[in-house]
Amino acid sequence: MSRNRLLSWVLGAAGLLTWASPILAAELKAGPLVGDTTETDSIIWIQTDSPAPFQIRYWPVDQPDQVQSSLVGQTRQLDFMSGRVKLTGLKPGTRYVYELLLEGELTPRPYALGFSTIPAYRPGSVEIPDFKILVGSCFYLDDPLLKMLNISYGTGMQIFEQMVKTGGDMMFWLGDNVYLAPFDLSSRYNMTQRYNRHRRSPEVQSLFGGMPQLAIWDDHDFGPNNSNNQFPRRQDSLDLFKAYWPNARAGLLTTPGVFFTKKYVDLEFFATDNRYHRDPNDDPNPNKAFFGATQLAWLKNELKASKSTFKVVIVGSPVLNRHYVEALSQSKKEYNELMDFIKAEDIKGVVFLSGDRHHSLLMKMDRPGTYPLYEFTSSPLTSNPTQLLDPIELEDDWVVPDTYVFERNFGRLHVHGTQGARVLSLETWDSRGNLLWSHDIPEKELGY
Repeated sequence: MSRNRLLSWVLGAAGLLTWASPILAAELKAGPLVGDTTETDSIIWIQTDSPAPFQIRYWPVDQPDQVQSSLVGQTRQLDFMSGRVKLTGLKPGTRYVYELLLEGELTPRPYALGFSTIPAYRPGSVEIPDFKILVGSCFYLDDPLLKMLNISYGTGMQIFEQMVKTGGDMMFWLGDNVYLAPFDLSSRYNMTQRYNRHRRSPEVQSLFGGMPQLAIWDDHDFGPNNSNNQFPRRQDSLDLFKAYWPNARAGLLTTPGVFFTKKYVDLEFFATDNRYHRDPNDDPNPNKAFFGATQLAWLKNELKASKSTFKVVIVGSPVLNRHYVEALSQSKKEYNELMDFIKAEDIKGVVFLSGDRHHSLLMKMDRPGTYPLYEFTSSPLTSNPTQLLDPIELEDDWVVPDTYVFERNFGRLHVHGTQGARVLSLETWDSRGNLLWSHDIPEKELGY
């Protein structure tokens, strides 16, 4: 019997209830969502309509007799009715299934709940596992009020089902994971309601519940279009992001933001924040900030310390594009500082990953005296694809031929091969589950 039902029975038996209706049990509104997962633990997130205790039972998929239970978690109003618990004592490289108990009662879902822990790996090991990571950006959800005003930026929710079918060990959201409408920006409450609509979408629940999810943001889930550090509700945005995305970390103790690092076998993600500290695009100062000095120093230090074969720097908006106002390349000081650092310090294996553009492509920038830099832009998931693009971008000779995609799509990183001969395969898939293109980058191409 749940806590609320037991309380109703006790009060009723004592003659304290004058109405026949019992105290209503909390209702699950979103999740479960699998958050940051390591070799030995995993975070599970849920959201309810009122504060409630919950627990997760979990076991290896092939050992149903090895059931473990998490500590009891609590959804709280302070966290927008969300809560999270950590599952511990997990085995590396193992597939787990789990179930949710809300207020002590089993709460089944109409789809599979499970996740895989990261395989154990130490640099230099002879055996090294292959893995696949889904990526995507620009998740627009049609809004009835906006549609009344003839405003619609997208549709095509079936793409999430195809992502589950295509499969991966983890999903990384590249920004614009929520589209805050202009009237949402007037209050923290309205911003919360927009997050709620996206998070509670039925079509995305099986993806949330079936593999670990990590995320950064871009302008639309931070604030208005092309938003920057002048947005007055940026702290509200950060609070929402941290409550809804159970990443391992967010920023530094003295430097707010959503940036963090994440290792997966011999690949390491350097997830950045391109909004919280960013100066306006039209700021004439040639030294205008994009990441900000502290975050840029953090990124450089983390890249230098990394021993991973592939070092994937994730940015919400493009990096290498020479013609796009939102690209890192337009913040000359920080862009040049980062590029010079990668070359001067002989940082091997760097690849850029971005979203934002409502089309996908792969860019390759050759650099004299060193290896080329690639940037994979993956977009959009459900937003309207790009209809027109400036010819100067279409004809840019840094674009790898046949990689422009002007339809809804998602990406996948597939890392495979033997020790010393690893390959990073970049893939783009359409919303029907068809592979549109794939490009292999051998680790030796990204060395000196």
